[in-house]
Amino acid sequence: MRIRLFTGLIGVIAFTGAAGAAPSLEASIGQCAAKTDAEARLACYDAVAAQWKTGQVPTTAAAPVAAALRPALPEPVAAAAPPAAKPPAVKPILPEAQFGAELLPKEVRQATGQPQEADAISAALKSFSYTALGRVIVTLGNGQVWRQIDGDNAKFRAKQGDLITIARGLFGSYNMTVGDHNGLYKVRRVE
Repeated sequence: MRIRLFTGLIGVIAFTGAAGAAPSLEASIGQCAAKTDAEARLACYDAVAAQWKTGQVPTTAAAPVAAALRPALPEPVAAAAPPAAKPPAVKPILPEAQFGAELLPKEVRQATGQPQEADAISAALKSFSYTALGRVIVTLGNGQVWRQIDGDNAKFRAKQGDLITIARGLFGSYNMTVGDHNGLYKVRRVE
């Protein structure tokens, strides 16, 4: 590392001495930018900055040297501005549709503005099934799918069409109740 740093400093000193006069700041920076080794490039920039602070590098550009070091860029072409298109109308997201969505995978969530937060939702039970470990997976009438968490061992008792209410619990959890039953199920949203 020290050898590369030393080599970079020697290169800057040799460049400034060979030119007879101090190169412009742009030319010195251009020389540093041309280096492929990161440590040598950093050492070169540090040396140019030190020379600039002491006044050894003039800030006015030497046009021929600077032009030779700059890459040839195509001239900008003036094009007619396209007509201003109206932004697409954003369909408002209902709070019910976003309820529990913060737990969904990033690919599934839609980040279209800040939804209003609801404390609870209610929907009819469309269907339900069980996992291999006996946890219930509930599909609501609004299309949301909720799964009983593994730490909850309560047996699910409901029938199709029952009113399901899911409310926010503590620490980002969700509690599901069925109609007027006293049972409480800990769930998380999966779709």
